[in-house]
Amino acid sequence: MIMQQRDVCDEKVDLFVNKHPEFKEFMARWVKLLVLQQEVQAGLKFPDVQNFAWTEEEFIGGVPLATKLPLQLFAEPFRLSAAKMGSQLAEIFPPLGESIDRLQKRLEDDTWSTQCLAAVVNGDAAALAAAASSVDMSAEILLFYARAVYSPCAKALRPLLEQHPSVVLWRKRYCPVCGSDPDLETLEIHADEADFVVSKSGQAWLHCPQCGLHWRFSRAVCPSCGTQENSKLTRYSLADNPQEFIYACDACNHYLPCIDMAESPAKDSLASMDCASLSMVHLDAMAQARGYEPLSPAAWALVRMVDC
Repeated sequence: MIMQQRDVCDEKVDLFVNKHPEFKEFMARWVKLLVLQQEVQAGLKFPDVQNFAWTEEEFIGGVPLATKLPLQLFAEPFRLSAAKMGSQLAEIFPPLGESIDRLQKRLEDDTWSTQCLAAVVNGDAAALAAAASSVDMSAEILLFYARAVYSPCAKALRPLLEQHPSVVLWRKRYCPVCGSDPDLETLEIHADEADFVVSKSGQAWLHCPQCGLHWRFSRAVCPSCGTQENSKLTRYSLADNPQEFIYACDACNHYLPCIDMAESPAKDSLASMDCASLSMVHLDAMAQARGYEPLSPAAWALVRMVDC
């Protein structure tokens, strides 16, 4: 499966770089990270976590499944992921090498490691600030490192949580498994579903860059602020590839990359979704040049594309 994902990702990136050679070095760096995370994920294991309580109130209130688990459950996979990724992560991002080395050593501190996990598992801003302060480092650098190391853990855990019955009913803008914001929206035709006898424009689905989940969302709704005002939602694309576009919201000033797979004759496979938003960085640049901010927490989207 890893080789299949790598082949699909390499193919998409090669096609992209042939059309946009100015992004060649940028793309190579992030593809290396995605491949490294896939390799590390394959070696991580979690115990059975099916027997935990997720109440109807929590589901309605939008509580992601992973936040119901004790942080201790993530401790060993997180350390193992860090041990396998550390040196290679520093090689991929040389300017961060010294910082990454310091963080690798600090993971031996249980209290500090738990603060990092609280930041990425529960979105605890206070824990992130405390962990960053204790190593005299910016919260942005620490969060990049912690997310990079945690993502293989979240992907390894996802199969144990996505089978929960309520996951298929989830329609919120963030992931029901790990709570991450999406990095990509896709429009898809699912011919076996009754509600698509009338509509030919497809269902809206969101993709999680942290755990890789693919979940259903509502059409013509901003995945950032929830506005449904058509006058506030704008679609930007290039003339030669209208199936790939940016969905921008003037109500909250955020955007999300999208792929129309309902009309495209060459359907992207789900195996390539982790790489799909990366291969749309030229549209990130266009959106950011127009003053929009990325909704995606994917690290490459947070790089100021207009400066690349």
